[in-house]
Parts: sequence; structure tokens; C-alpha cells
Amino acid sequence: MSAFCVFGMTEPLAKSLAARKAPPKKAREKMTAQELSEWYAERAATILESSKPRQVSPEFDAPQFCQDWIDLAHKTVKANGLRVMFRGPKPDGSINKRTGKPLMAWLPY
Repeated sequence: MSAFCVFGMTEPLAKSLAARKAPPKKAREKMTAQELSEWYAERAATILESSKPRQVSPEFDAPQFCQDWIDLAHKTVKANGLRVMFRGPKPDGSINKRTGKPLMAWLPY
């Protein structure tokens, strides 16, 4: 069972999130290609620094594999706030009304 993964933000993910949103149409019409690429780079940098953490790795069976993934990510790309998370019951004790089982969430390891 895979119960561990890495949450945070990496530069490739920030760039893909920045590419989803374009500058306003009026501003875009006045921008040159270089200004447009600079706008996307600035937006990606902002996302990298201040975005909500997301799952950036596949799920692993043990936390040491997550740590290996984090070490490799720090060597190869810019990354921010990488941390190991595990799958467990929500701390507030929420229960699924249909099944009667506790709700699961990603929690800090």
C-alpha cells in the first residue's frame, strides 16, 4: 500500500501552472514576445514562492523513498517547501456518512 508522498512546489510545476493563465488581453496585445516570456517567468517565480503545496511526487511505500526523491529534486530543480506526507485519518475525527469509516487525508510525517 502506498502511503507516503512529497508535497511542495517545484519549478516545472510552477511553470506549468503559470502557463495556464495569460496576462490581460489589452496588456498582451502591447507586449513583445520577450516581455510575454518575462511575464510568465515572473508569474512562475511568484507561484514557486507563495503557492499552496501540492503533491509533486508519486506515492511511495516508505518515507525514505520520499526523502530520496526530495534530495534528487533539490539537486536537479528549484523547489520550495518539500516535505513528506502520509495518508491517515483526519485529526478532527470526521466520518464518512455513507460508509461509517474515518475520512482520510494527507498529514505531515
